[in-house]
Amino acid sequence: MIVALGCGGRHLSSQYVAEPATARLVLSYSSLIAGYYLPWSCLASDFGTYFDPQHSKYVQSHGCDFSCCIGVLTSGLSICRRIFWYSYLGLTLSSVPLMIAGAAIGGAVPNVPSWDAGYNSYSVGGVIGAMLQPSGGFGKFCLVLLALSMLGNMTGSSSQAPSTSRILSTTMAKANA
Repeated sequence: MIVALGCGGRHLSSQYVAEPATARLVLSYSSLIAGYYLPWSCLASDFGTYFDPQHSKYVQSHGCDFSCCIGVLTSGLSICRRIFWYSYLGLTLSSVPLMIAGAAIGGAVPNVPSWDAGYNSYSVGGVIGAMLQPSGGFGKFCLVLLALSMLGNMTGSSSQAPSTSRILSTTMAKANA
């Protein structure tokens, strides 16, 4: 993404004049954000379940076995807050700049002919390809890396789909009974 912004960043100033926000657009954008963050919550529960407290020197020195994180012990509240803030800041600081860059790129697509043609032909991948075109073969290499990294990003969400659907089906079965 940094390479794409470096190659095509000069076009980001030509933003499309957007229509005023309506309830439909706000809900659409909110669902996009939720779709980005919600799959992580299933993965976070796996991290918490399989985390071995013996591997953390901080936890060992403060005598918490992570049962404090579900409210059983109050002495370890500071540890739980620390874990929460590390997780929250890690997600936020890594995601918000990418979302801002994506919004800036999306706002410039209609005003940059090569980006618009790429979007009409290949959707988002076409825009990134058009942005990377000035870098030649290196841009194509970056596109291959981006395509391969998408597989890794989708794996976490896909691995949680069966457990989520099982929970939902159990809940739905109880609701229908």
